[in-house]
Amino acid sequence: MRKIKINVVSALVFAAMFFASSCSKDTEMVNPAGDARVNEQTAARVSGPSRVSGPSHVSGPSANGQAAVFLDYPGSGLTPGVQHFSFQANTDMNGNITGSFETKYADNGRIHGTINCLSILADDKTAIMSGTVTQVSGANFIAFGFKVGDDARFKVQDNGEGTNATKDGFSDLYAYFDLEPCTFDYIPDLFPVIQGNIQVKP
Repeated sequence: MRKIKINVVSALVFAAMFFASSCSKDTEMVNPAGDARVNEQTAARVSGPSRVSGPSHVSGPSANGQAAVFLDYPGSGLTPGVQHFSFQANTDMNGNITGSFETKYADNGRIHGTINCLSILADDKTAIMSGTVTQVSGANFIAFGFKVGDDARFKVQDNGEGTNATKDGFSDLYAYFDLEPCTFDYIPDLFPVIQGNIQVKP
């Protein structure tokens, strides 16, 4: 009796192992890529759906404009005339300043440059910008010693819109080697803009 009992138990254990093995094989045959699909679903839950990111640029302080001023420096040797200028300076989400400026004088002289510093004063309408001269042409500008690589700075004032608004102001362009950055205000005079518009946004 004891011998038969052992054999019956062994047979039952063997049968259970065989059944489990068969089920495992059947599952693999019915769904051979099951593991792969589970992995894909898991990855989808982890990564989530792809999203289009929003704009990386966040608007900060800025200044831009194009206008004309009549310049006259008595006793300087500079021929009085109308100077046209344009500029744009923007602040990105990291606080970096980028922009450019250009000014043209009566003899078709031209100065072009980049802007890397923008400072808006406490009145929220006056801005000082500085950067580097990258192009110079024209007898007046060359005679006055403007040259590529000079530091450049200028000051503008936005006095609003409408017929009753005070005219916007422009300081003229200052360019020389090793000027102070735009955070230092030492340009006192602003010439009234005779045409055009300046916008300063703090």
